[in-house]
Amino acid sequence: GRRTTQSERDEIVVKRMQGEDIIPVIVDKEEIRQQAIFIEERYHDIQRLESTIVELHDMFVDFTELISTQGKMIDNIQ
Repeated sequence: GRRTTQSERDEIVVKRMQGEDIIPVIVDKEEIRQQAIFIEERYHDIQRLESTIVELHDMFVDFTELISTQGKMIDNIQ
């Protein structure tokens, strides 16, 4: 991990002297980091979903054109 600065070490000492518990702060930072990773993963999942939906839309457009063309061919045969 990263090294703590002198200022951060001083702050920890002061908090300890004041009886404050610094562990929740550390846990909160880790939790925030984990949540950021989760959010980024979800964002990428949504991007993939969007791409799949666009691809599906394109398929339906192709099917519509194919059905229209086949309908015209059937009309010409009759």
